[in-house]
Amino acid sequence: MEIGIIGSGKLGICLALLYDQAGHIVHVSDKDKNLIYKIKNKKLKTSEPSVEKLLESSNLLVWEKNNQVFQKTDYIFIVVATPSLESGEYDIRAIDEVIAELNTNEIKNKKLIIVSTINPGDCNLMQKKLKCQSNKILYSPEFIAQGTIIKDILNSTNLIIGGHEQADMIEVEKLYHSININKTPAVFLSPMAAEITKIAINCFLTTKISFANFIGELLHKCNIHKETKSVLSCLGNDPRIGNKYLNYDFGFGGPCFPRDNRAFSHFSKKMKLQNHIGEATDKLNKIHLDFLKDYFIKENIDDLPYYFEYITYKNGTDILTESQRLELLKYLLLQNKKIYLINNKNIILENSNIQNIKNIILVDDEQEIKEKYYKIGF
Repeated sequence: MEIGIIGSGKLGICLALLYDQAGHIVHVSDKDKNLIYKIKNKKLKTSEPSVEKLLESSNLLVWEKNNQVFQKTDYIFIVVATPSLESGEYDIRAIDEVIAELNTNEIKNKKLIIVSTINPGDCNLMQKKLKCQSNKILYSPEFIAQGTIIKDILNSTNLIIGGHEQADMIEVEKLYHSININKTPAVFLSPMAAEITKIAINCFLTTKISFANFIGELLHKCNIHKETKSVLSCLGNDPRIGNKYLNYDFGFGGPCFPRDNRAFSHFSKKMKLQNHIGEATDKLNKIHLDFLKDYFIKENIDDLPYYFEYITYKNGTDILTESQRLELLKYLLLQNKKIYLINNKNIILENSNIQNIKNIILVDDEQEIKEKYYKIGF
């Protein structure tokens, strides 16, 4: 089958490569001409595992214009950016532009599968915007993490498809089963139910993270923090709770969790409900950062230089969005502390607002440090 992917960023390119590997003819497009050039010429460099290798052997058909994708495919995955607005809502203008282009070219009989995170109710609004109602909007979000996108798609155990016609949803399920190892049965929902489910899942995970960190803080106050891992393991061993995301560590960050929480709260208010759990989770996450600032200062009794293995929001990525490690580094620099950091000049250069940057010593390996130091981590 010929499949279209509009939006070839971190997630879009992974979907495209997996469908290509499964034997489909895959057409991709993106507004970013430089990105399209790199994909077309197989020069894309990324920290996302397996992408460069899959691209090297791929047969992707790459276009600068979406219209080429419209003309040649029936099933089109839309994976464009939906940044957060100040209100917490997702900005869906990039998707609106795709729909407007579809309308202008009077394209008919297409299945548009939204993968980008959107606001509850957006799919229904998009369907109304379509000039030709033979075009159908469906919603099928991915549950992935940066640094393991390919692995997460291949091994997904949660497939949600939102739509109004079961026949359309069954076809989308077949497409996913061509790349999903588990052949996970899809849950068919209305578009709005699928939109709510996507955000709700991530918000539940942030609640687990904040709760685990609160337990760790409590044990610290009780002077039994050495048992934190054992306590949380006992909680997680209860099958009603589970061990995933139940660790004591830095708070949640990155491009998904924080903004999903805010978007869920905004939508709840629109429905005249107060999302007390989400608001408390956000508050706990911020308080936890303050706790860690104080904790690492007090724990470093000898005032040794600090060592950061990474300052991104999680290990294995180059993403700094709402990284608590980065915020801790900035705080320690304000206290005029000496910092050793695994060499990543690009990250440092991209953060010109880091003060006392002269106190950062970049090293290629931990073994390069020839003095005693305090390693950040748990």
